[in-house]
Amino acid sequence: MSSTDRANLSANIVSTLQAGCFVGALLAAQAADKFGRRPVLIWAAGGISVIGVILQAAASGHLAAMYVGRFISGFGTGFASMVNPLYVAENALELFAVV
Repeated sequence: MSSTDRANLSANIVSTLQAGCFVGALLAAQAADKFGRRPVLIWAAGGISVIGVILQAAASGHLAAMYVGRFISGFGTGFASMVNPLYVAENALELFAVV
């Protein structure tokens, strides 16, 4: 594999996580409104992201599994990144709230 191919592969793997973050962030607001902030945070950080990490760890030699794991991990990260500020803002003391 040439250095250009390796660089492209690395860029694609990184970009797959970002694509998952984008999709997760788009869907997070609806899920947080429907199920609540805390359950969605626990589900995203404790469930989805961990499944993605396990897939990445088990993907030795399987590029498709690595892509799927990165996307799923990014999906959970996007969920958590979108819902976490909402959860913190709603639970902050009024003294520290910026509203």
